[in-house]
Amino acid sequence: MTAVRLRDLRRHIAELLAQPADPEARAAALDALLARYANRAYRPGAQPDADEPAYHTAAVVLPEVWRGLRHALPAEPTRLLALADALWARGVREPRILAARVLGQAPAIHAPQVFPRFWRWLAVRDRRVRAAVLEHAAQPFVAASDVFLNALQPYLPPQGQGEEAARALWALARLARAEAFDNTPALFRLVRQGLQRPNPELRPDWVPLLQHITRRWPAEAVPLWRHLLWESRDPAGVQWLLRRVLPTAPPEWRPRLEHLLHEARLLTRERDAKPTP
Repeated sequence: MTAVRLRDLRRHIAELLAQPADPEARAAALDALLARYANRAYRPGAQPDADEPAYHTAAVVLPEVWRGLRHALPAEPTRLLALADALWARGVREPRILAARVLGQAPAIHAPQVFPRFWRWLAVRDRRVRAAVLEHAAQPFVAASDVFLNALQPYLPPQGQGEEAARALWALARLARAEAFDNTPALFRLVRQGLQRPNPELRPDWVPLLQHITRRWPAEAVPLWRHLLWESRDPAGVQWLLRRVLPTAPPEWRPRLEHLLHEARLLTRERDAKPTP
């Protein structure tokens, strides 16, 4: 692929965005622009985590397109959502990443309309698209966390299982690391419910969420871990999780967490040593 001339790229973007267009036409034009800068010589290897084609544009292209597009987005939320839908419908990685960014610009009041798209889009296998959905499309939920948590609850453990539960835990971790999010009582309630009887297959998906919680709110996390270690019907599973969270916990709080883990191990041994009646 020949090098991208930044001046030409910016001119093409400006010419495209200067033309009035409905969401469908705008999405088609953006798709055509991205296709124009596609790497036709790209020869992918095995990609088990990608289920859609990609233009494999140079790294500079997509950020430049978004830099121009974000200043030309429709002011009406319905047209904004329509543009996101139209970009997603192109079925190609780069327009779908743009779709996630567009969806993330929706006002928080429209979070109920955003969630069905966010949830469906998060199911794609393509890691780069999924990362964009998590990072950008979830933005309206930071200011509408109650809507988000209520919408996620049916998919979270213990109600949710399998791939849907894993997806819900990714989304919860994204919310937990948002600087503006502070609804810890609701978050901790969902965590305690979900870890009453943790599914061993979901343990790796719990780890990022619990790491974010422990790093960000250590004073609240210590009592949370105490409840988890003593309440769970799978204390060994919770101990497994805490061992993986400990290295990333704030250094000044690690001794307390290590003490909790030590106590939990002793209690587990005592329980296991008791004869069965």
